[in-house]
Amino acid sequence: MPGDRLLHIERVRIIEGRALIRDKSYFLAEMLPGLTTTIAEDSVYAYAEGVLGMVIATSKRTVTMDYATSEDRAMMDLLDFDMLAVVTNRTFNSQGVMFESTQSRHRPEYFTFEDTAVRGY
Repeated sequence: MPGDRLLHIERVRIIEGRALIRDKSYFLAEMLPGLTTTIAEDSVYAYAEGVLGMVIATSKRTVTMDYATSEDRAMMDLLDFDMLAVVTNRTFNSQGVMFESTQSRHRPEYFTFEDTAVRGY
Protein backbone atom coordinates (compact mmCIF):
# COMPACT_ATOMS: atom_id res chain seq x y z
CA MET A 1 0.00 0.00 0.00
CA PRO A 2 1.20 3.55 -0.54
CA GLY A 3 3.10 4.72 2.51
CA ASP A 4 4.09 1.25 3.73
CA ARG A 5 7.70 1.06 4.90
CA LEU A 6 9.91 -1.39 3.00
CA LEU A 7 13.21 -3.01 3.90
CA HIS A 8 15.62 -3.24 0.96
CA ILE A 9 18.18 -6.04 1.05
CA GLU A 10 20.71 -6.90 -1.66
CA ARG A 11 22.69 -10.11 -1.53
CA VAL A 12 25.17 -11.88 -3.75
CA ARG A 13 25.19 -15.66 -3.60
CA ILE A 14 28.61 -17.25 -3.80
CA ILE A 15 28.75 -20.75 -5.30
CA GLU A 16 32.06 -22.60 -5.58
CA GLY A 17 33.85 -19.34 -4.77
CA ARG A 18 32.16 -17.34 -7.54
CA ALA A 19 29.48 -14.63 -7.33
CA LEU A 20 26.77 -16.22 -9.51
CA ILE A 21 23.40 -14.96 -8.24
CA ARG A 22 22.38 -11.44 -7.24
CA ASP A 23 19.20 -10.89 -5.18
CA LYS A 24 17.40 -7.56 -4.78
CA SER A 25 14.67 -7.96 -2.16
CA TYR A 26 12.01 -5.72 -0.71
CA PHE A 27 10.23 -6.82 2.48
CA LEU A 28 7.19 -5.24 4.14
CA ALA A 29 8.83 -3.85 7.30
CA GLU A 30 5.79 -4.29 9.55
CA MET A 31 5.82 -8.04 8.84
CA LEU A 32 9.47 -8.48 9.92
CA PRO A 33 10.01 -6.41 13.09
CA GLY A 34 13.51 -6.70 14.47
CA LEU A 35 15.08 -7.89 11.21
CA THR A 36 18.81 -7.11 11.30
CA THR A 37 21.67 -7.39 8.85
CA THR A 38 22.97 -10.41 10.76
CA ILE A 39 19.61 -12.18 10.44
CA ALA A 40 19.38 -11.31 6.72
CA GLU A 41 22.89 -12.71 6.16
CA ASP A 42 21.65 -16.03 7.55
CA SER A 43 17.99 -16.54 6.55
CA VAL A 44 15.09 -14.09 6.50
CA TYR A 45 12.64 -16.99 6.14
CA ALA A 46 14.05 -18.88 9.15
CA TYR A 47 13.59 -15.70 11.18
CA ALA A 48 10.07 -15.04 9.85
CA GLU A 49 8.90 -18.61 10.45
CA GLY A 50 10.97 -19.73 13.44
CA VAL A 51 11.13 -16.54 15.49
CA LEU A 52 8.09 -14.53 14.41
CA GLY A 53 5.81 -17.52 13.76
CA MET A 54 4.83 -16.38 10.27
CA VAL A 55 3.29 -19.00 7.99
CA ILE A 56 4.65 -18.52 4.48
CA ALA A 57 1.94 -19.79 2.15
CA THR A 58 2.86 -19.25 -1.47
CA SER A 59 5.12 -17.57 -3.98
CA LYS A 60 4.37 -16.43 -7.51
CA ARG A 61 7.37 -16.50 -9.83
CA THR A 62 8.06 -15.10 -13.25
CA VAL A 63 11.13 -16.25 -15.19
CA THR A 64 12.59 -14.02 -17.91
CA MET A 65 15.93 -13.17 -19.51
CA ASP A 66 17.54 -9.74 -19.28
CA TYR A 67 20.74 -8.03 -20.31
CA ALA A 68 23.33 -7.73 -17.55
CA THR A 69 23.44 -4.25 -16.00
CA SER A 70 26.49 -2.33 -14.84
CA GLU A 71 25.50 -3.31 -11.26
CA ASP A 72 25.44 -6.99 -12.27
CA ARG A 73 28.90 -6.65 -13.84
CA ALA A 74 30.28 -4.95 -10.72
CA MET A 75 28.82 -7.48 -8.25
CA MET A 76 28.88 -10.79 -10.12
CA ASP A 77 31.47 -12.98 -11.83
CA LEU A 78 29.89 -12.77 -15.28
CA LEU A 79 32.86 -13.69 -17.50
CA ASP A 80 31.66 -12.94 -21.06
CA PHE A 81 27.95 -13.42 -20.35
CA ASP A 82 25.76 -10.46 -21.23
CA MET A 83 22.38 -12.12 -20.52
CA LEU A 84 21.05 -13.35 -17.18
CA ALA A 85 18.13 -15.54 -16.15
CA VAL A 86 15.88 -13.38 -13.97
CA VAL A 87 13.40 -14.78 -11.46
CA THR A 88 10.91 -12.29 -10.04
CA ASN A 89 9.35 -13.68 -6.88
CA ARG A 90 6.35 -12.38 -4.93
CA THR A 91 5.82 -14.17 -1.61
CA PHE A 92 2.62 -14.21 0.45
CA ASN A 93 1.91 -15.23 4.03
CA SER A 94 -1.06 -17.36 5.14
CA GLN A 95 -3.18 -14.20 5.51
CA GLY A 96 -2.67 -13.41 1.81
CA VAL A 97 -0.35 -10.46 2.49
CA MET A 98 2.51 -10.04 0.02
CA PHE A 99 5.44 -9.43 2.36
CA GLU A 100 8.33 -9.91 -0.10
CA SER A 101 9.26 -9.05 -3.67
CA THR A 102 12.62 -10.32 -4.88
CA GLN A 103 14.41 -10.25 -8.20
CA SER A 104 17.15 -12.88 -8.49
CA ARG A 105 19.59 -12.50 -11.37
CA HIS A 106 21.40 -15.73 -12.31
CA ARG A 107 24.39 -16.47 -14.50
CA PRO A 108 22.79 -18.68 -17.15
CA GLU A 109 24.89 -21.84 -16.97
CA TYR A 110 24.04 -22.19 -13.26
CA PHE A 111 20.32 -21.64 -13.76
CA THR A 112 17.72 -24.41 -14.13
CA PHE A 113 13.97 -23.99 -14.43
CA GLU A 114 11.82 -26.96 -13.49
CA ASP A 115 8.03 -27.01 -13.36
CA THR A 116 5.32 -29.56 -12.69
CA ALA A 117 1.83 -29.09 -14.07
CA VAL A 118 -0.97 -31.07 -12.44
CA ARG A 119 -4.38 -31.39 -14.02
CA GLY A 120 -7.62 -32.43 -12.40
CA TYR A 121 -8.98 -35.89 -13.16
